[in-house]
Amino acid sequence: MQHQYGYTLTEILVSLCLLSLLVLGLNAAQVMSVRATRAAYHLSVAELQLYSMAERLSILHGNQLDESITEWNNQNSVVLPQGKGEVEGLFPDYHLSIHWGKSDTSSCDQVSIGESGCLEFPYHVSTV
Repeated sequence: MQHQYGYTLTEILVSLCLLSLLVLGLNAAQVMSVRATRAAYHLSVAELQLYSMAERLSILHGNQLDESITEWNNQNSVVLPQGKGEVEGLFPDYHLSIHWGKSDTSSCDQVSIGESGCLEFPYHVSTV
């Protein structure tokens, strides 16, 4: 009787299948991580854009509002995918909202983040 040393083809195929499943799982985790990072980035940029508009409103005190909103939306479209902002209200009480991606721009009832989303921000300009 002869003893054979080494691995059989079946053992090698099983180990390669297990290794490929492990790599596939790690790849899926990396994709989810990239998506979460992108969503967090869009949220951060949207917050900065809202605060930027709030500062503009504080400086303008209701003057030249249309020009400032147009300039703000030009910036929104550059820094966010399909970014669009809205300013509602009159001096000194405003309601700011920003939408990006395929978000419905008609309303922002609930804050949402991700590939598309919206944020809203009530703002009162201090008149002191």
